[in-house]
Amino acid sequence: MQLKNTIDTNMFPQSIGLEEIVNARELGGYVGADGRKVKRGVLLRTGALSEISEADRRRLLEQYHLTDIIDFRTSFECEAAPDPEMDGVVCHPIRILDEQGDQTAGMAASASGDGFPLEKLVEAIRSEKIRIADMYVDIVMNPVSMRGYRQFFDCLLEHKEGAVLWHCSAGKDRTGLGAAFLLAVLGAERQTIMEDYRLTNVYFQDILNKMETKLEGLGLTEEEMADMRAVAGGVNPAYLEKALDVIEERYGSLEGYLEKEIGITEEKRFRLREMYLEA
Repeated sequence: MQLKNTIDTNMFPQSIGLEEIVNARELGGYVGADGRKVKRGVLLRTGALSEISEADRRRLLEQYHLTDIIDFRTSFECEAAPDPEMDGVVCHPIRILDEQGDQTAGMAASASGDGFPLEKLVEAIRSEKIRIADMYVDIVMNPVSMRGYRQFFDCLLEHKEGAVLWHCSAGKDRTGLGAAFLLAVLGAERQTIMEDYRLTNVYFQDILNKMETKLEGLGLTEEEMADMRAVAGGVNPAYLEKALDVIEERYGSLEGYLEKEIGITEEKRFRLREMYLEA
């Protein structure tokens, strides 16, 4: 199922006003450590950039002064829809999904962006080839994903000026976890992290409504419909909550996980807050 922008993004919270790129928003304005807000126009999160318009390209370069793109997609996704080249912008391909291991998380995370027909998604969910409820736990506990998010933070620490943008296909799962981890490092409350995560459902509401209309008559249970929404364009906050709960059970806290598995030391946390929070 291909996702297309069908909304006036300027009317949506945190929007960066792109016309052709789905789920395009920023972290600027959220409250972090010591009441300091995240800097505006610096930390951008989006869906795939392969169909970017010239107007969107100009906005990213001229308004946001974009210098770095972090691409969380699989090698297959990148080959099928490569990121555009932009003057002065460095692209950092970082793999979050384990392409050689269990493919269930990969199917779920990339399905919304790679043209999966709705009927095949229903079949995959019913046969448990896609286990949405466990997808986030699978990702955060996978060494490949841990290494990828460690590289993500390395890029953020090395970033010098202008905006940095990270994305996957729909800008909701791999991108959403990256945003959640970053907001946590910047000192945001869990409520703020979940608020940002839930915005995907606001941005994709038209798409989700159309999908549900198409699925009428297939006899989906309420749980199956929730899974379909989470795969085909939306998010289910319960899935991220579950992953965060598992992290807290195993590591004592999200901060403990980020330090042990993602390499966020106290010194790195301080540097990131100095870089990305207002004075």
